[in-house]
Amino acid sequence: MNQLLDPQELISTALPGRELCIEFFGLPGSGKSTIASEVHAALSRMDPRMVFAPSILRDEASAPLRTAAKIRLILSALTRNGAIWGTLSQVFAIKQPTFRDKLRAVSTIATVISLYSSLGRRRLGAVLDQGLLQAIWTVQLRQPAFDGDAFVASHLKKAATAGHIYVSVETPIEVCAKRLDARVSKHSRMQLAGNDQNLDLWQRAERLRQTIVHNFRATCRKQGIRPQIVIVDGTEDPKAIANQIVAILQQIRAEQLSTRVLQNERMAQ
Repeated sequence: MNQLLDPQELISTALPGRELCIEFFGLPGSGKSTIASEVHAALSRMDPRMVFAPSILRDEASAPLRTAAKIRLILSALTRNGAIWGTLSQVFAIKQPTFRDKLRAVSTIATVISLYSSLGRRRLGAVLDQGLLQAIWTVQLRQPAFDGDAFVASHLKKAATAGHIYVSVETPIEVCAKRLDARVSKHSRMQLAGNDQNLDLWQRAERLRQTIVHNFRATCRKQGIRPQIVIVDGTEDPKAIANQIVAILQQIRAEQLSTRVLQNERMAQ
């Protein structure tokens, strides 16, 4: 596994009163859901309350059931947090090639922020195979002359918090395309209208992914936060990658505990 940072430099993820949240980011077919599932399986053995986001969103169910699960989640969040409407209005104002693309962009952002709201309200830790960085990528993908730079900048700032670790899964586009082609389920954006064989779109998708990672790191630095992002190779064994990620998290928690003990001792003096 190629880490962007030494494990000791990764930002805190288990602050007092804050639950651990791990989000994966990568191209469709990169392996992020498979690795995320392995990470969740390992973490849930230590904390049975650790949530796996795809189970909430019914990702393995039929399209009607997936849609119904997302609608329930979004409506629940909207009734509790009226500020979400402002975010959705911003997304809707961003130009997209078709009205369907615009609705998909709004749905993607609404699902992520509603999921955040639900997890925060219930004080649950979670593993998300797709989170805010992935949602930003989705909004930008079909818009060549992007007109939502302010929106992206503000949401990258929201993503750069001490409560999350992001795992960027980097997999060659030819591997991603082959994996998508072999999938039975066909609800990825890159599979629509034969896009899984569109090399230009794949190359744009990868450039956009790299740009988001770069801008996210820059945003973290501006806010005085070490970029809490780990880079992994999506062609490696998912279980082995998951074990390495869990080992990093355990090290972080141990270091945090040691730091808090020292802080308490100083305060007692």
